[in-house]
Amino acid sequence: MYDKPMTSVRRLDLVSVSDRGSESRSLADAAYEKIRESILTCHLAPGVRITERGVATEMGLGISPIREALTRLDHEGLVRTLPRKGYQVSPLTVKGVDDLFEFWEILGPVIVQRGLANGTPDQRAQAISGFEEILDAGTLHTHEEVERSVELSERTFQILAESSGNEYLLNTYLRTSAALSRVWALILTAEAVLRVPIDPPAGARSALARGDSVATADCALSYIRQFRNYAQYILIQWPSVVATEIAPLS
Repeated sequence: MYDKPMTSVRRLDLVSVSDRGSESRSLADAAYEKIRESILTCHLAPGVRITERGVATEMGLGISPIREALTRLDHEGLVRTLPRKGYQVSPLTVKGVDDLFEFWEILGPVIVQRGLANGTPDQRAQAISGFEEILDAGTLHTHEEVERSVELSERTFQILAESSGNEYLLNTYLRTSAALSRVWALILTAEAVLRVPIDPPAGARSALARGDSVATADCALSYIRQFRNYAQYILIQWPSVVATEIAPLS
């Protein structure tokens, strides 16, 4: 069983596997995907303690595929092993979130610059189209607008990370993106008015039209900083900021 109640955890149903030779591998992969999704969407809340047996019971699986899935998630930093106590979904702290955005301010522009410079014409066209869709949204005033912009940004940065031609850059992006997804899943549950709306970076359309990867990267940095300020503004009002860890709103 889980050591404490989970927040809005949905039943994790798995597809049947017909190929007996690959059943164990397929079950472990399916378990990994389902548990990972629950962590990224905060249906498995940050800081919650879980056990192999509890997850296995919830998913209707044996211990072996669950153990393999949790080991992979431990390597990704989404869970951490508690010796003789099971596992804990990696907590989120105010400092940890700020450190994450500080790192994203470094990584994001590099991905933009490298992706636009090294991508194929089709990849560049997809990325530019994604950025233009973000710019078309204009100034962001509401949570719904921020959520949509975050989704578009994730899709666009994925394309750019893949087109960068650097495996280490791509893998670092995937891990950072997973961490950011958890933060946004929590922040966007808050009912708050944006104190300062998020504005499209000046010169972004011109930079895209010129195909200027450096200028576009600078615009991306400006946008990331606005999102960082927005996240800080929300978290300052969070009831749990007096504690070390950020707990989901109930």
